[in-house]
Amino acid sequence: MDPSLTNQFWLIIMLLILGALAFYYFYYRKKEDKSPHTDAYLLALKYMAENDNRRAVEKLKETVRHDTQNIDAYIKLGDILRMEGLYVNAIRIHKDLTLRGNINEDDMHKIWFSLALDYWHSQKYDKAEIYFKKLIGINEYQERVVNYLTKIYEKDEEYKKAFAVLINSPSANQKENKRKLALLKVMEGLELVQQNDEKNSRILFKEALKHDPWCAAAYMYLGDSYMREDRRDDAINTWMQFCKKAPKKSFVLFSKLEKAWYEKGQFSKIEELYESILKRDSNNIEALLALSSIYRKKGDYQTALSLVQDGFKQEMDEDALNSEMVRILFEKAQFKEAAKQSLNLIDKFYTPQYHE
Repeated sequence: MDPSLTNQFWLIIMLLILGALAFYYFYYRKKEDKSPHTDAYLLALKYMAENDNRRAVEKLKETVRHDTQNIDAYIKLGDILRMEGLYVNAIRIHKDLTLRGNINEDDMHKIWFSLALDYWHSQKYDKAEIYFKKLIGINEYQERVVNYLTKIYEKDEEYKKAFAVLINSPSANQKENKRKLALLKVMEGLELVQQNDEKNSRILFKEALKHDPWCAAAYMYLGDSYMREDRRDDAINTWMQFCKKAPKKSFVLFSKLEKAWYEKGQFSKIEELYESILKRDSNNIEALLALSSIYRKKGDYQTALSLVQDGFKQEMDEDALNSEMVRILFEKAQFKEAAKQSLNLIDKFYTPQYHE
């Protein structure tokens, strides 16, 4: 055999052997080195799933001691410390991660969210806001971020900012968020009321109703604004719109309508309202009690008692009906019966504890 071919043959054999050794070292040996750290991390996840935070922290610390590139382990370690109330420690861990230069985008988003929660729970809302805002527009975090930012702005009474965040979120058209948007507009309007800017406050109350046509607060404060400007008819019309739209909730406006109609000398209108509500909703106890109260004040005790009896027949709230019954009996000067009914109510809600 040609000596040059023999040399080439042995060179190839040596290279194959070296390659096999290198493969063994870098694959099997490295795998052996990492397995204890991998096991520690997997155990940490197991303990977290079992809510065993103490052992989870131990295993996460063991993991990051041997594998400083395990970003997820650092994040989870900080998260557990936050849950345990160790906010300073959690912030330090998550803050340090933001200073690394080799973090991929997904991991950085996780870090920002964890850091925002650290600041939120430690009541450092200005700093929490910074990191929540970084995550606006990222689908995975959008809904949660909007919720937290809205709460932060509400705490600071920055209702315009809260409204802007919520209206631009993908979930703005959800029923619950429409209600929230309406209430934020109402709060903006009340700020203008404090500045004696009635006209622009009403614009905001009306805007609130575009988001939630059943917003009782918007109707109530809109009517109040009209009343402050002696526009009693506009106030009554506004409140009546709500009573027709939502009779079950209309009781919140009963006292205001009674006062407005009394001042107009048209108190019979309130009776008509209560009767119309009861025709549409015979189980509306608030309307029944309000109507009974009117008859009672007029001295028409028989009609008032008849209404209360109707309430019992329809199995309305017995305690509320019994309370009205006591008032009627007392005003009829049937003091003994009124006292008896009162004692029954007292016995129901208060049982004295005797000590031997």
